Amino acid sequence: MKKEATLTSSGACKTRVLAINDTMEILAGKWKFHIIGTLLLVEKLRFMELLREVEGI
Repeated sequence: MKKEATLTSSGACKTRVLAINDTMEILAGKWKFHIIGTLLLVEKLRFMELLREVEGI
């Protein structure tokens, strides 16, 4: 039996969708995920060290 998704027009749902949309717009840049991922793994890097770590920049 398939469950159907229902769309609600509640304010809380719209707020969550807008928050997700805003986050996706911020992270939409070409290198942002690579830079954030590298900083999460290594924690502290100087700018030139970061450039060396992230391939392709």
